[in-house]
Amino acid sequence: MKAEIKENMEKIFEEVMGMKAEECRETSLDGSGITSLKFIKFTVVVEDYFDVEVENEYLDLKQYKTVGEMLDTLCKIADK
Repeated sequence: MKAEIKENMEKIFEEVMGMKAEECRETSLDGSGITSLKFIKFTVVVEDYFDVEVENEYLDLKQYKTVGEMLDTLCKIADK
């Protein structure tokens, strides 16, 4: 994964979610306060910014254990 993609993804996350990505990478999604609505908003911004489409299979928050896992998955999609 390119460092630039990770950096931009974290900036988008911080803007949309209102929390520092670096500080909450290990936080469980259950304890993060990220709602499905916030996640969808974040995903739409990511799609627009990186000009990609996040497939439906990646839109289920329950599949991610941590904030970092979610961010890493979206970084991989953006790197395609």
